Amino acid sequence: MKNNFIHLHLHSEYSISDSLIRVKDLINKASEEEFPAIAVTDLNNIFSLVKFYKLAIKNGVKPIIGIEVNLKDNENSTIQSKAILLCKNMIGFNNLSNLITDSYVGLKEGSNFFISKHQLEKRSDGLIALSGGIYGDLANAIR
Repeated sequence: MKNNFIHLHLHSEYSISDSLIRVKDLINKASEEEFPAIAVTDLNNIFSLVKFYKLAIKNGVKPIIGIEVNLKDNENSTIQSKAILLCKNMIGFNNLSNLITDSYVGLKEGSNFFISKHQLEKRSDGLIALSGGIYGDLANAIR
């Protein structure tokens, strides 16, 4: 019987401080458990993308491309939250790639990577945003 469970937020070995899950082991287990799809949402990067995508397709698991990002209201804001961004289609992938590139290119020395809400608003087509859980905007508003 096919498993209907789909991970939508999972870090791999490319989120060194958060996970030790190797992409190859992840895809093998997902295939073994008959997951129809799986997302890898590494923290502030998509370094695993090519490896993840190729292995997933080869093993019959639909790859969902995503990222966990630090969000700020604006560049000068000290309030930060988390969000999960998943690509819905190629437009979403292109927007995600541009968001990441623009944020790294504009990163000031000594600063941490973040995406401003203004940037995200301009490049949200084709992206699905999930709350960052306990560190997301919703949780911050509740606190």
